[in-house]
Amino acid sequence: MEWKLYNKDGTPLRDTNGKEISVHSLTYDGEWMGECSVSVSIENEAPVDFSIGDYLIYRNERFELNYDPGKIKQGRKNALGDSFKYSDIKLNSLSDELARAEFLDVVLNDEAQLHYTALPDFVFYIGSLDDLLDRLQANMNEQFGDKAWKFYSRNWKRSQTRGCEAARWEEIYGGDTTKEDTGVADTEIDSTSISVQNQTVWEGLALVNSQFDVNFITRNREVFVDTSGLLMQNTFKYGAAFGLVEINQDAESDQKIVTRMRAYGSEKNLPNRYYATLNMEVWADFADTIQLLDHTAWYAADIKLGGLNVEKASAYFTNHISDGQGSSRYSVSLHDGGVVVKATVTVLRAPYFEERIEVRVAGGTDEENSVADARKYYEAVKSTKMIHFVSGVNKDAFPDNRKDYATDHLPNNMACSRLMLPGFPQMSLQEWWNSHTNKHASLNPTGAELRFSARTDRPWVESATADTIGVRPGSVFFDTEDIKEKKEEIFPTIKEMEVDGVRIDEIAVGTNVEDNGVFKDGPDAPSCKVELNEKVNFDINALKQSDFSITMTDGMCAGRKFKVSESVKENGRWVLTLQRVEDIGLYFPYKDFQISKGDHFVLSGIELPVQYVEAASEKLLRYAIAWLIENDHTRHTYAPKIYDIFMARQHDEAMADTSGTVKSIHDTIKEGDIMPFKDEDLGLDAEIIIDRLTIKENDGKIPSYEVSLREDKEAGTLQKMQEQITALGRGSGGGTTPAQVKEYIASEGSKLFLSKTKQDVAQKLIRFWEGIAFGEQSDSNVLGISSDGIATLKEVVSAAFRSGALGSGFKLGNYSDSEDSYLEVDRLLVRKAAEFVKLVIRELQSVGGEIVLSPASMKISKVDFLKKGTLLPEYGPTPLRYDVYRCSFLTKRGDEEITNPFVVNDLVRCQTFNIKEGTTANAKNKYYWRRVMLVGTDYIDILALSGGNYGDSQPEVGDELVQMGNTTDVARQSVLYLSAYGSDSPSIKLYKGVNDYTLDGKEIFVVSRDEIYALASMFKLKVKDGDTTKEMTLAELVLNVDGLTSTVSANKQEVDGQIGKINTTLTQNAESIISLAQKQTNTENKVSKIEQSTEKISLQVETTTNLKNCIVGSAFRKWDSYTTNNSNYPVTFHNGGVGGSRFLRISSVGASANTWAGISLDCAGMKANTRYTCSVWFRTRTKPDSEVYMRVSGKSSASGTFSIYSTQWFTPTGSTDEWTLYKWSFTTPASVYAVKVDLVVLKNGTIHLCRPMIMEGTEYGGWSLSPYDKTEAGKLESGLKRAGIDLEDDTITATANKFMVKNNSGEVTASVNEDGLLEVGAGLFSGLIRKKKTIITPDKLDGYTEESSINGYIRLNFVKNGSFVELSGDIGKKTGGNYPTIILPFHNPNASNASLGVTSEEAATYLGQVFVIRNNTSPATTINIVGYTSLVGGSNTAHPYWLESGWMAVLTCELVYVSNANTYAIVWNGYNVPFTAPIAHSDEGGGAVADEGGEPTADDPTTTEEEQPKE
Repeated sequence: MEWKLYNKDGTPLRDTNGKEISVHSLTYDGEWMGECSVSVSIENEAPVDFSIGDYLIYRNERFELNYDPGKIKQGRKNALGDSFKYSDIKLNSLSDELARAEFLDVVLNDEAQLHYTALPDFVFYIGSLDDLLDRLQANMNEQFGDKAWKFYSRNWKRSQTRGCEAARWEEIYGGDTTKEDTGVADTEIDSTSISVQNQTVWEGLALVNSQFDVNFITRNREVFVDTSGLLMQNTFKYGAAFGLVEINQDAESDQKIVTRMRAYGSEKNLPNRYYATLNMEVWADFADTIQLLDHTAWYAADIKLGGLNVEKASAYFTNHISDGQGSSRYSVSLHDGGVVVKATVTVLRAPYFEERIEVRVAGGTDEENSVADARKYYEAVKSTKMIHFVSGVNKDAFPDNRKDYATDHLPNNMACSRLMLPGFPQMSLQEWWNSHTNKHASLNPTGAELRFSARTDRPWVESATADTIGVRPGSVFFDTEDIKEKKEEIFPTIKEMEVDGVRIDEIAVGTNVEDNGVFKDGPDAPSCKVELNEKVNFDINALKQSDFSITMTDGMCAGRKFKVSESVKENGRWVLTLQRVEDIGLYFPYKDFQISKGDHFVLSGIELPVQYVEAASEKLLRYAIAWLIENDHTRHTYAPKIYDIFMARQHDEAMADTSGTVKSIHDTIKEGDIMPFKDEDLGLDAEIIIDRLTIKENDGKIPSYEVSLREDKEAGTLQKMQEQITALGRGSGGGTTPAQVKEYIASEGSKLFLSKTKQDVAQKLIRFWEGIAFGEQSDSNVLGISSDGIATLKEVVSAAFRSGALGSGFKLGNYSDSEDSYLEVDRLLVRKAAEFVKLVIRELQSVGGEIVLSPASMKISKVDFLKKGTLLPEYGPTPLRYDVYRCSFLTKRGDEEITNPFVVNDLVRCQTFNIKEGTTANAKNKYYWRRVMLVGTDYIDILALSGGNYGDSQPEVGDELVQMGNTTDVARQSVLYLSAYGSDSPSIKLYKGVNDYTLDGKEIFVVSRDEIYALASMFKLKVKDGDTTKEMTLAELVLNVDGLTSTVSANKQEVDGQIGKINTTLTQNAESIISLAQKQTNTENKVSKIEQSTEKISLQVETTTNLKNCIVGSAFRKWDSYTTNNSNYPVTFHNGGVGGSRFLRISSVGASANTWAGISLDCAGMKANTRYTCSVWFRTRTKPDSEVYMRVSGKSSASGTFSIYSTQWFTPTGSTDEWTLYKWSFTTPASVYAVKVDLVVLKNGTIHLCRPMIMEGTEYGGWSLSPYDKTEAGKLESGLKRAGIDLEDDTITATANKFMVKNNSGEVTASVNEDGLLEVGAGLFSGLIRKKKTIITPDKLDGYTEESSINGYIRLNFVKNGSFVELSGDIGKKTGGNYPTIILPFHNPNASNASLGVTSEEAATYLGQVFVIRNNTSPATTINIVGYTSLVGGSNTAHPYWLESGWMAVLTCELVYVSNANTYAIVWNGYNVPFTAPIAHSDEGGGAVADEGGEPTADDPTTTEEEQPKE
């Protein structure tokens, strides 16, 4: 078989040679309600450019590539058939789209025009599974196209509204789509609300299984809910002819088999010590009748009680009603004469009354009892002389002689706090079962054979399987809900309870809340009220406890629990006042989510009457029997081995069947399908669901199959922990959200228990019986303190410990992370003896130069380059995403073992300086700063980047790496510089928060002996001058700073010739210090550096080349340009942004429509088809009511329109001083002409933005200016040069384009420009002044000539050349065959070549100067000289202005008289002499010649027209 791969547009996928790519082997792997994928491997002679979305078709199903697969190169392109290897490429089925799609608040059909937010955090209400599926359908429509996906359910009508097809529905469900009510009831559930918090559509679909215990399957882009797929046509049996060659039967590993079960319910709603007092009856004496009021419509009997102590009345009675002067009233229930009545107890105290306790029983229209019941009760107790209490009393508090037990009761120490099985403790479970035969069918619907315990205090249920596998006891607690385990929380409740055929757990009158549920910064949400059914026939106030609450089990507020703050009975109904609860920022209920009439509820925090406890016990028995039947035998999973030859023959048979009756099992078998399965030996005859299916297709072989079968299943992506938390909240019958459960646990648990996740304090002494363990739980971790007081620790450190010879405190631990122990103390006293194997006495030592102190450093011993896409075991299955360098180091130094001190995300820096050769300009010969991607035992992997702050150098053996920052770990973001030599030593520089490739804004302070410099809002300094110490604030310091002063004083009297003292004082004027933070932006890309060592001191200011920002004007300086978007809402700029830079303030207030307030900035230098990284610092001052964004737009031509490249939406919060850095990347289109950036507040709000940046690449490298930014003077920032002073040994080197010396009046007294031109006022020299020869070769000629020539002649730049020049090499070739012509700066207005000269003023500046030129050209080239009147000598006396090769001209600038013009000229006269054996020439008769200028004549046979000077 062959399967072709395709690009996402449907065209064949090809390699770089153009060959189509296909595979002949693959592996299919599918899991029911889980992942489905195909894996392939490819070996090819050329690379294959895979893209996300590439796909192949297997068994009519599409599988797509969702990542960039790595590759292994093991040969040159086209050199081998497997030069490029792609292993285990995984392509996912289309169901992966469900896992990538967000579950947002959108609806399928918004016909009612309800409000929806499209946010990922929301709550919605469902009354059926179709309500949930409608939401899922709406999300997939919006994110993948209308009806691209289809969600089927058993309700055909609802499926039809989602775009499902009738034929497909009937094929899966087998129903009739022509019927009106097809499948309507099948999707109905108890209505509930679902809370969604940043989940995917797949997670929403998984709720179908996890919350409602309904299965589903996916087929291509179809989802079928409440089905397990199609029933396969073939019934598999053991034997080659029947498809199976092996059957593997395994017991479920997590199953617990129980044959004798003890069941326990929850503690909720169970009266205190219920079972201990269940058989207890308490009473008081009928002492006397105080009064009897007997009327037709009303009856009341006041009875005086005896046998009770008035002083203990508050302990007897629990339902307090009110207090009066000398009296208290309580509510109780009484029974006698076959009736239970409500009554009021009144306690009267002296001196206001005769002390007594009395009770009134009343009946009538407005009373809780009828007249008949009240009369009947009174007549009975008048006869028995006993008042029996049912509720409203604390039975334990009654006197012992006023207690009776109907049967044997539990002792106090055996009191049960949980709900027990029926009969306990009055009768055995067997007796109870025998006496309730009418309930057998409902409690044991399967009719399974069961046995029950015969003891009253040991209730259990036993299965008949105990006879075969023995008694396997087990206790099961029904105190939380677990759908998979068929358990729920069981407790006394009114849920589904009926009185006179009417359910009493229904709301009679719902809430009427009118607000929208938003109460963020204002007052607390007001309470609301509900009314219960009048059939609620018990006294809530008599039974409620402090945590009395109501939980809705369905309706719009389903799952939410409300604390009841007040309960009052009005007009025969209980009215409850509820405290509203907050969830996802809203207080429920609110106007769109009300508690409505007919919604169901449960009560908690209330002691329900006995009949509710008994009903709960029966429910507990029903669930216990069901659980026991499921778990009294072994459950199995089956892994039958399908015979591949059988499958191949069946496939051939299906292919040959032209009628289509026979379907190929190979082509149709899917996980989730139902597999008919029989085996007589195993006793199997069932239709079992395929849980997992694997098909392996190998080239030239028959496909092989692996299947596993399982009856029950849960959605693969859901976590059981989340189900348990959700079930905990729903145990009360509703669906409390996980957030509410966590809040409840936090609030109640923090009162009694110590926290495991945050700091906490124990109020009393805690003893640990077995000791204390520290750190993570593992066999290798032995840290802790045993119960015997033996401590196993890594370190013991005092609170104020500082290491080193000048430190303090103590430490006991490992030495430098080695296995050696280490003790550091100030004083050590050994009373008897001390033994030292080796004693090392340390002394303080000096260190020259600078030291960087940081958490880690190393010296590279080996470097390996690892290319992007390489598969390495240490990186797991994912190929390398970046090129990296693996830098190794030696793990042993002598006998010392060295461990790796680096961690992932460290920033390592290497920087070297050549201080022996060259000048400061080339001193910096190596620099790089990179992030650590992986840490091994003896190596680290660092990113292979270059440019910008990363540096252009690459790692080499011998490089010293220093850790300088970490991108994530704050504890590793500190750097300390120390300098121990120099005039200001000792000096220290501290940096904090180094989390990227820059130290900008990270410097805390610099301190030295003479000066202190800091960037801080407030600090004080103590300055010591001799014996006087003066304290100054920053403001006082600023006032004392004046000017920038540099003083170097050399004492030449020292006999050793060394510099005795160098005082360098660097100060800043007051304005500079005050505006330091404000002007920081102006020098963001300028580096000022003071380098100090034992050999030299270097001061340097320069502009870095790291001007990577494409945004022009991002510093928001006063001269930077921008465009305002809306003139009605101008923007402002302020100081105090990130790192002291200026920031942009955008403010729009009171707008009723969109304002688009903000600015636009131009971008420059951006390229097409290039990846860029955007960044900007953002903070909120007034929270916007709409969108805030930074948008990059561009156009492809001058006439084109701007289109959006990328938009970053900001997440505004309330007012904050914290800046947040936003970073993202985008790719420019194929054509880019102009780009701009918009910074916008859409409507209302106030925000600050700082340091916007667009930088080429995918990594953020720190903010910088743009090379297209200009200085305030209008010059490009990229044109700035560096300047510096170096003091080294006996040399002072100054580097600048212009060096000036000023006197105290500010006048320039001397200067040297970039060409070496020295300007001084006067000079005094005691020695000879020698000329320095400048040798000009052809390759250097352009550097010594003027930019513009005159009449085609080459003009030497005499400032650059100097006054002694030698022309060497093939100069003629450089000049194109013309004679090189040297024009001296002369002035002779009457000469024919006067235009070649200069002004008389300029020529006069050269008077007296001597110019020497040597012709050393090879091949020989003649040089013309222009600007003389008298030139003696030369090999050609007729043309003395010719300077032949091997000759030298010595010329002096003179003032001469021109006789024929009767004027003066300034010319260069002198001699032509050979290099060797010069011949003397007489200069007699050499008078001034007005016309001569060194031009050749027309008669000269060697002169061409091009060679003649042109006037």
